Amino acid sequence: MNALFSNALTIGVVAGFIAPFVYHYLLSYLGEKGKGRATKEDIQAITKKIEDIRLINAAMLEEVKARHQLRLAAVDKRLSVHQEAFTHWHSLYTTQLDGFDNIIKAASDWWNHNCIYLEPSVRDAFLNVMNQERLFRQRKLIGEIDLETIHRHWDEMTAFPSLLFDAMQIPRFSEVASETLNGNQAAASSAGDPK
Repeated sequence: MNALFSNALTIGVVAGFIAPFVYHYLLSYLGEKGKGRATKEDIQAITKKIEDIRLINAAMLEEVKARHQLRLAAVDKRLSVHQEAFTHWHSLYTTQLDGFDNIIKAASDWWNHNCIYLEPSVRDAFLNVMNQERLFRQRKLIGEIDLETIHRHWDEMTAFPSLLFDAMQIPRFSEVASETLNGNQAAASSAGDPK
């Protein structure tokens, strides 16, 4: 028993001597482990916040890109529609009497499908041009045209391209183009051309 007591005492002394070191080591280890765990949790929280911000920024960037693409598509469509307005105006103004009904119908149908893309001033002016040209041709058919009516009609019709170009911020007709239009109209009037 003595040997057992002696072994127990030795183990107790050794344990008493080692216990503070083990205790200190375990406290240190657990403290570092706790710090590591806390740091890991902090890093995870920060990483989650960064990812959330990244996702929000990506969504905002996609929205801006989509709006930009829509704007570009709308600009292209609007430019195209304004060009078509010019083409219809030119057809209305230069078509002979025998083809005018088809031209006015095509212009009216086109306006119904595209008026939303036109600048408000161009939209109103285009309707006015269609109505003025229709009225002018009806008056011409029944012989109710005088020189003042011809000049007024000429002024109203030739004002449309400049209004269109201003609305789209396109440079105006050059002097040469304007003179060409004036020359064509003067030749048509002097020849008694009924359009």
